[in-house]
Amino acid sequence: MSDTYLSGMDTNEGRRALAEVLLAMFRHWGVEAPQQAELLGMEEVESLWQGAALPNKTTVLERAGQLLAIDRALAKKYADQPLLREQWVSNPNIWLRGRSPLQRMLEGVEGIREVRSLIEQMTPPDEVPEEE
Repeated sequence: MSDTYLSGMDTNEGRRALAEVLLAMFRHWGVEAPQQAELLGMEEVESLWQGAALPNKTTVLERAGQLLAIDRALAKKYADQPLLREQWVSNPNIWLRGRSPLQRMLEGVEGIREVRSLIEQMTPPDEVPEEE
């Protein structure tokens, strides 16, 4: 599993842009505000909906990076199937013993990492052009 690097997170502007992307992702996934806060390790997310920046906390930023990596892997795996991409998070998954990825992610950062690992294992790596 590759690391997730989020550049520009040392500025309010960068963390505000990241919050915007995360909120759009949550909307596509059908995740409600209380679950959004739990996934990010925050008490509430209503301030983000009002345009606030993500807090400059390592735990929040790590979770944000992991969640974006999951969404990126879903976008690759289901590039031509946007509905599957959106529903994957809430559908029961055999590899998670019948629980949904969302249920597992709500169990904490280890659950988020497990879901990321799972979707990345299911997603073919980027093709590297062969040298001639």
